[in-house]
Amino acid sequence: MNVAKRIRDEPRAWRRWAIIALGCLIFAAAASCTALSPEGTLLDSGASSVMGKAPARALYEGFSSAKSLHSGTWLWLAEDPTSWSIEQVGGNSYLRLEMTSDSGILCALNTNHNLLLLRKPIPDGSDFTAETMVIFDPQQNFQGAVLLAYQDDDNFVAVNRGFCDPAYGCVGDGVYFDEEADGCCFCIPGFRTAVPLFDAAGSIGVEVPVWLRITREGSVYSAYFSLNGRDWNLIGSHTGPNLTNVRIGITTYAGGTGNLGPIADFDYLSLIEY
Repeated sequence: MNVAKRIRDEPRAWRRWAIIALGCLIFAAAASCTALSPEGTLLDSGASSVMGKAPARALYEGFSSAKSLHSGTWLWLAEDPTSWSIEQVGGNSYLRLEMTSDSGILCALNTNHNLLLLRKPIPDGSDFTAETMVIFDPQQNFQGAVLLAYQDDDNFVAVNRGFCDPAYGCVGDGVYFDEEADGCCFCIPGFRTAVPLFDAAGSIGVEVPVWLRITREGSVYSAYFSLNGRDWNLIGSHTGPNLTNVRIGITTYAGGTGNLGPIADFDYLSLIEY
């Protein structure tokens, strides 16, 4: 059976409760486990500190309702309502972002559409872990599905499942962790770290679910990926960005190729801040 189809058709409950269990571990010092708020809402917690860190809030959004994505929790930038939807597949719901002929590019140009952000920024100085799972098959150069920590269009870090031809110094079909500061991507030494998922020659047309994660510890941003949601692999870290008022978000980009791109199905977005 196609792996992506199996993941789409499998009920989501185990994934939601796995995230709740992670939250319970972080909030273990509390009298009861209320680590994650109800779906689509934020929770301010008074839990005791764990390992010197006091959990502050957490979120799990399972993308079950289009209406909830226009609530006060969320902020859309460059929204194109004709190219996103909530799709029900095999009993699960997904946020589907469709790439259009002018979906643009994220790094430097900032011409992509449908950037969905949590409206409430993470307080400066707080550490966090943000995570999503996306089913996506990049079919052309410079196409990606993205989880990002965003200050503004000119300052962010972004982990993406995408394709970039090795002729451009990339790894082909893989996962990438990019940094942009003061509107500059490509001029930053080491702005990109990457891990190939498939060999460049045979990668196009492979659709697999990929879990993406960004963490902030102090001033260090790190990105990870997983192919099963349990075993995580480091993509790389950036120590340079001095981001403030960071919001967590997801988006896609198509590289301004002028051609219709594939769809990206996002399963959930979770955030634990501490």
